[in-house]
Amino acid sequence: MRPLVVYFGRPSCVNSWLSCYSSVSRLTKKSQNRFAIEAYMNRHQTQTGFTMIELLVTIVIGAVLLSLAGPSFVELVKTNRIQANTDLFFTSLITARSEALKRNQPVVTCKSGNGSGCSVDSGIGWEQGWLIYADENADNTLDSGEPIITVREALPAGYTLRPNGSNFNNRLTYRQDGTVSGNGTFALCDSDGDLDRAREVIIQNAGRPRVSKTAVDCNTP
Repeated sequence: MRPLVVYFGRPSCVNSWLSCYSSVSRLTKKSQNRFAIEAYMNRHQTQTGFTMIELLVTIVIGAVLLSLAGPSFVELVKTNRIQANTDLFFTSLITARSEALKRNQPVVTCKSGNGSGCSVDSGIGWEQGWLIYADENADNTLDSGEPIITVREALPAGYTLRPNGSNFNNRLTYRQDGTVSGNGTFALCDSDGDLDRAREVIIQNAGRPRVSKTAVDCNTP
């Protein structure tokens, strides 16, 4: 009976030289693969964040994009603001017409600098505010006891709201059938007086207002 031989540390080379070489090769490849994986993991674990060059490039690209988008964003904000204020006046006219039909009596929209009475002063423009009241005795005057329906404060500084023509210099009246006292328009401009952003509220005898772009010179008082 042959004795049992146990080898430790290295592969057995007892049988043949080729068997020994193959075993050593397999161990060497496994060690190389393990070392390569460990090196890859260590390299990717230590390389976190940005280099200074990458950070500078990112900042430059961001600055270029901001310089391109900045003017467009500012223009968008200005356009939205003037549209919002145009909608405010437009909604007031819709309210006045609706109240005239509901109450079956004249309803007046007039410019007002104090929110408690109508103004006929040429130095006070519509942009300084307006109010709507029910003209119960149909005299085109806000009398004591007549209900004030809506009060709107002044538009932002630099904005103008000007009637085109003399029909609506101080007031416009909706009759109980929803028609209005004359034709006319209101041009609303911002402090830049830019016609591309300006809006016009058009009012015809039928009474229903509509909004459009304006060709009125915003710089003309």
